[in-house]
Amino acid sequence: MLRPINIAVSPNLEPDDFWLAFKTLITGGDLQAPTKVTQWFKNYFGSRFEVFTYNSGRSALYSLLQALGVGEGDEVIVQAFTCVAAIEPILWCQAKPIFADIDANNFNLDPNAALKKITPHTRAIIVQHTFGQPANLAAFVKLCHDKNLLLIEDCALSLGATYKEKKVGTFGDVAFFSFGRDKVISSVFGGVALTQDRIIAKKLAEKYESTGPSPRLWVTQQLLQPLITGLALPVYNFWGLGKFIIWLTQKTGLLSPVYPEKSVTERPSLFPAKLSHQLATLALHQLQKLDRFNAHRRMVAALYFKLLSHANVKLPPKDKDSIYLRFTIQTPQAEQLFHQAQKSGLLLGSWYSDIITAADPEDVGYRIGSCPIAESVAEKILNLPTYPTLSEKQAIKVSEFIKNHIHQLGHPEQSEGSHIAD
Repeated sequence: MLRPINIAVSPNLEPDDFWLAFKTLITGGDLQAPTKVTQWFKNYFGSRFEVFTYNSGRSALYSLLQALGVGEGDEVIVQAFTCVAAIEPILWCQAKPIFADIDANNFNLDPNAALKKITPHTRAIIVQHTFGQPANLAAFVKLCHDKNLLLIEDCALSLGATYKEKKVGTFGDVAFFSFGRDKVISSVFGGVALTQDRIIAKKLAEKYESTGPSPRLWVTQQLLQPLITGLALPVYNFWGLGKFIIWLTQKTGLLSPVYPEKSVTERPSLFPAKLSHQLATLALHQLQKLDRFNAHRRMVAALYFKLLSHANVKLPPKDKDSIYLRFTIQTPQAEQLFHQAQKSGLLLGSWYSDIITAADPEDVGYRIGSCPIAESVAEKILNLPTYPTLSEKQAIKVSEFIKNHIHQLGHPEQSEGSHIAD
């Protein structure tokens, strides 16, 4: 299949994934797939962990917060520079998200900023490993221990990443993962909750017992997504035909949107639900590819580090722990580069050029100006693709585009940081 450079449209899917989606749509998939996904996680993280599969990362987080007893009057510290999907479950529990600033170098929650936000009402801190780059877990483990707070690891973008040679997701009281269409592995929708705390696991199991199945029609919509994407991608840049196909199928209800069109404080009936055996079939197939996918992402990142080291853009931290789900650079010309790339047929990424992606910040309780570093970074970020089907030739093309257009748009000040952060 001819795939244009497109960071957002099911970037993980290979030909066998499209065929599996078609087969699953016809045959119904493996009835034991959810159990097999659970076992995969136990094998990967260790048998001491309890694993629960859901229809999304949001469902997993919401269920975890319920099991932890987070409710009205409680505060949960979370970083600004994130997605509304990480905030909604807090609001659904009638708790209050408290936004703290980030470290401008690695896009993750700053431990010192989080410390300043702790009050007698704080129950938990959610630590997000942004773009597959691990946060400062040592600092957060100590902070949560000292302040008697729950540590929740947001691993939606970081399955396979490590911190000091130990897998992320194993440091907190609980962790959750996402199998969304543009995450580390994809079953279009899906997620997992993980914990090794027996008391939390028992409460989570009680909640899970009463959690219903994913709606059948909705599951069918998700199975259609890879098939329609397979039709749309080859013609994506042909007079916008591929983009029109995806828009039309969403508009007509053939495909479902990523974010249901509801108030962020109103929980859609879709969440939470258990992971269906059909989508678990897709997830299990992609989990077998995890190591190869992440090795490819690291290879592409190494190429970007080499080719963009003198491009007058700020590069992300270079380390062996990150999986670089997206290789995110910073430049004052980010928005111009994004639009210039679109005109050239390259769809780059803009996570999180909006301070709270997919929501009005004020709707989720964020006060503009309260996290100045996150707001500043949001204006300067541009995500470069690292997805499994991106070829080395395409990565070079992206690098050349960045270098050429940075030059044409004018050089940012050197103080913006143009060299590799080791």
